Amino acid sequence: VPAFDENAANIYTAAELGWISGGTVFEPTREILQNEALKILLSVMGYGPMAEAQGGFPAGYRKIAASIDMTEDIGTDGDTVSADDATLLVFRALTAPIPKQTIYGEKQRFETGYEDLLSILYNVRHEKGRVTATPYNVLHGSEPENLTEIMEIDGTKYDSTLASWDLLGAGVRAYIRDEGETAARDRVVYLRDLTERRRIDLSDVIDKNGNAVQYWDESGTKKRRISLAADCSFLLNGRKVTENIDSLFVPGCGEIVFAKSERSSEIDTVYINRYSYITVGRTDYVNETVSDRNSYEYLLDFSDALYCIDAEGSASDYKNLSAGECFRVIKSNDSQLIVLKKVSEKVEGVITRIADDQLYIDGAEYQLSEYCRATALTEWKAG
Repeated sequence: VPAFDENAANIYTAAELGWISGGTVFEPTREILQNEALKILLSVMGYGPMAEAQGGFPAGYRKIAASIDMTEDIGTDGDTVSADDATLLVFRALTAPIPKQTIYGEKQRFETGYEDLLSILYNVRHEKGRVTATPYNVLHGSEPENLTEIMEIDGTKYDSTLASWDLLGAGVRAYIRDEGETAARDRVVYLRDLTERRRIDLSDVIDKNGNAVQYWDESGTKKRRISLAADCSFLLNGRKVTENIDSLFVPGCGEIVFAKSERSSEIDTVYINRYSYITVGRTDYVNETVSDRNSYEYLLDFSDALYCIDAEGSASDYKNLSAGECFRVIKSNDSQLIVLKKVSEKVEGVITRIADDQLYIDGAEYQLSEYCRATALTEWKAG
């Protein structure tokens, strides 16, 4: 590699550290092989000496990679690395335990389980547990006095700016930035759900009988069945429900999310999210209210909404709302607004037919929600 090449400094440094090996050709644009990617990442992580002691490249590196689950669910050893595999490998390289040399010399020894690159490079620690409280919803029955942005994981509270309203009780990975010597509490900077999930539309539910729920699959032609744990928790619009459970599983506008923790072989948490839609009519920033264009007597106090988010999922201020915008609304049993998400999807065309709860636009069939049938259907005409 010529010294004046823009990548020369990084390449020479990587070679000196043993992360890459010298060769007779320079191929910076060639697709990288999985074995090559593993050697680079494991060397960066400090596993180079251990891999060399077990046979070197490539067998020794693959042994080490398999022992720390680096290669699970990625391609075979002769494959080039896809973008998805590269993302997964780098994620694992950041969060896998890195070795620490405890004995030097001929009898060198390494131990793992001390730190990972995430904590060394970014001062972020990686924790795993179950969400036990959110700002507005707690399983143990007590609500915080103020709706501060907190996330409680296994009983420990952290500051958070996450709109993770449906994670209560779920198994998660949390990435927590250590604030160090500052007075601020540690902050959750990223959260990833670890549960196995299945989502179905409420309109596809057939029935719930005992600890089983039947529903239509995506084709609408085959019945599916899913089993629930005997002590399954049910959360309706973000709040735990313990009575009249079967009555929650009726078709409507919304979705059901089945969640299974790593500790359970059955579904142990069911989120039932029912929602309606509002179209902004009038705004009153003095009283901090917005009226639904389809129901002018219905005023929404947006200042009390826990999460008002735009179509991309980012936080939004109710004062930025404009007349005619549509929002999907989820309310709790006590009428507390939980989530208001802007709807940006549009279907444009000619209405070719209207039949019962179905609408045909340019010949394509669309299912209408109860809210839509009640508020807008009378205004629509074929043609």
